[in-house]
Amino acid sequence: MPNEQQQVNSEGSGLQGLVRPQLPVSNVNNVATMTSNPQTKTRILILSDTHSALPDSTRTATHPYSQTFPSADVAIHCGDLTSTGKLHEHERAFALLKSLPAPIKLVIPGNHDLTLDRTYCTTHSRLYAWSRAHTAEDLQAAENLYTSPEARDAGILYLVEGTLSLTLSNGAELNVYASAYTPEFCDWGFAYPRDRDRFNSLSDANEQQPAVPANPVPTFVPSSPTNTHILITHGPPLGILDLTTRNEPVGCEHLLHAVTRCKPLLHCFGHIHEAWGYQVCKHDNDSLQPSEKKQGINLSNEVIDKVSECAYIDATAVEHGKETVFVNASIMSVRYSPCQRPWIVDLMLPLPAT
Repeated sequence: MPNEQQQVNSEGSGLQGLVRPQLPVSNVNNVATMTSNPQTKTRILILSDTHSALPDSTRTATHPYSQTFPSADVAIHCGDLTSTGKLHEHERAFALLKSLPAPIKLVIPGNHDLTLDRTYCTTHSRLYAWSRAHTAEDLQAAENLYTSPEARDAGILYLVEGTLSLTLSNGAELNVYASAYTPEFCDWGFAYPRDRDRFNSLSDANEQQPAVPANPVPTFVPSSPTNTHILITHGPPLGILDLTTRNEPVGCEHLLHAVTRCKPLLHCFGHIHEAWGYQVCKHDNDSLQPSEKKQGINLSNEVIDKVSECAYIDATAVEHGKETVFVNASIMSVRYSPCQRPWIVDLMLPLPAT
């Protein structure tokens, strides 16, 4: 990887903060110039909840999780790399990440990636664990896979919670907010009490809460070059691609409030396997105006890309601050079968000011 700058401003381990790899500029034919605001088309490949499953060399209608991934400017994995955080599961997840055809791979853990949550392992040494309690060496070995020189050489950037800025190989500027944390559920990892607001400061939320978040989601400011383009979380916001098989919405209400402030171009997540799909919402001041949800295994018939056979969204007309594309990218079904497609989303991202 090229020279980088780093500014730590977030929780957890791994790389967080400011990173601007200076990579060769490409895709110059995809550049669009608006009034003093040049942009370039940028392709995002998104997966989540692979649970250490590797893609098959074959593809069928019911199992489209294939080894054939399209090239992208950025690949994103939204967590649940493993089933319970065993080292051999992490090794399989690492092999998957290395294989993704993108120069930058942004990766967060999820609630199943227990050995990446050291706080959890300190208080739950036996729950969901291997045949013995996890040692410090076990936990370091798991984390090292995603933070090692080999990982960096493969373009893997491991995030837990915080902000990140990148200059991509197509010249685009990308600002990201990422968080692995989800509301507490069945005593898994990277959890917070459902009534705790992890994403909004007191002034943003306009309410009292027991603790001020260490890493609140940034607020959208018109024309600011630091606005968040992509929000990466493991879990969904309340009411958006979060319905369980019992038709219960289980997303986070505080994350929903944060999204209405942040107004990203794209918010990608997983966690709720059965809610795989996408939705485009318009921002109306401090509220979201949702469109019809598009979700479920049959959606593949509507959004399939004939070349890559991934699910595809052309979001190049989405205007930052006015609309957000939401994507639940869970590869596993509710029965833990890898039968759901990865997503490709094309966005317009800004080029550096000249």
